[in-house]
Amino acid sequence: MSLVAYMIMNRQISPEKCQYVLSCIQRPIAQNWRKSMSDYQIEIEIYEGKGGELKKDGDAVVYPDLVKEGICAWMYRGDGQESYKTGRRFSYPEDADKLCPWLKDSLSGIVRALSEGKTLDWQYEGTPYVKVMDPEGVTTEFVRCVDPTASGIVVKVIRTKLPK
Repeated sequence: MSLVAYMIMNRQISPEKCQYVLSCIQRPIAQNWRKSMSDYQIEIEIYEGKGGELKKDGDAVVYPDLVKEGICAWMYRGDGQESYKTGRRFSYPEDADKLCPWLKDSLSGIVRALSEGKTLDWQYEGTPYVKVMDPEGVTTEFVRCVDPTASGIVVKVIRTKLPK
């Protein structure tokens, strides 16, 4: 829960003032975001997840029992013509509208840190999530979707420093 949401729920700030507070916070973040994003290319790769094979009845998508089968609804639906598969990459922020809202929420902090040139120094030893950390080249990080079921997915965020 965000600090602003917490304050509204506990009546420490009125909902009317919420928009003003958010605009004060978001304006400088957006300005810094545009500047730092120009230094790097950010890609999101589906690293782990099950999308199944998209089935349709005419134009309507026919959904299997997603939770029972451990299928991610977003991967299953894909682009509307075929399901997304592991290895599929999306450019960020250009393809942000193609990403699942839950996944975008999970990614926000990592993408912000990487786009600002930061690296997250920890390793995931003994796991399949081997990171690359090169501030002057390619840096990777792994993010799990917030879906609490077996349908959740893992993506690899790939940051590449662009030449000046």
